Amino acid sequence: MTHGPTSTLAAQGEALPVARNRLPSLMFVCTANRCRSPLAEALARRMLARHGRAAGVSSSGLLQDGMPTPDTGVAVAAEYGLDLTGHRSRRFRESLLPPDALILTMTRAQAREIVAAWPGLWPRVFTLKGFTELASDASAPRRADFLDWIDAVGSGRQRSSLLGNGTPDEVRDPMGRPATVWREVIEDLGRELDALLALASPLLPAAPVDDGTGPGAPG
Repeated sequence: MTHGPTSTLAAQGEALPVARNRLPSLMFVCTANRCRSPLAEALARRMLARHGRAAGVSSSGLLQDGMPTPDTGVAVAAEYGLDLTGHRSRRFRESLLPPDALILTMTRAQAREIVAAWPGLWPRVFTLKGFTELASDASAPRRADFLDWIDAVGSGRQRSSLLGNGTPDEVRDPMGRPATVWREVIEDLGRELDALLALASPLLPAAPVDDGTGPGAPG
């Protein structure tokens, strides 16, 4: 079952247009956008800052808009310095998606649902763990940019790679689970994102340096 109408691009099976002068973007997707994907978004933002690199980062889910992260998740995220108190879920839709975004899901089923509804997104949709594993073995073309790298990572990939459920390349869902499970999920996401951003950082632009002259700087 899919959520939302299939777009014209998807109906025609065309590839999503790309704009190579835009900031590279990551979109994390899980079922409800209340647990795994907002955690991944928050972790990725912090890691990019530590790497001194810039990228657009967002998250969404396959269910309804406007739902908060469960209280247990908010509390455990705070233990790791992540603030999800104001997070509200957003349902995945093409209008949310920058044209050069890498879409990283937590499970194969989520990736299948996106590709079924929007076939043109196939070249940009991977599970988080699946992409990191492929990227560790891929060689980017000389003078490659971020989009070239995604294409190289996905080169030769078959749609059958998204078949199956409960496979090792999936991130466990902590919804309704105790704090210990939330901690395990955050640690798991942290390891995957650390590996991903170590590979991606050479292809990302440097983050702007705050020289103290922006709005609010002392006069």
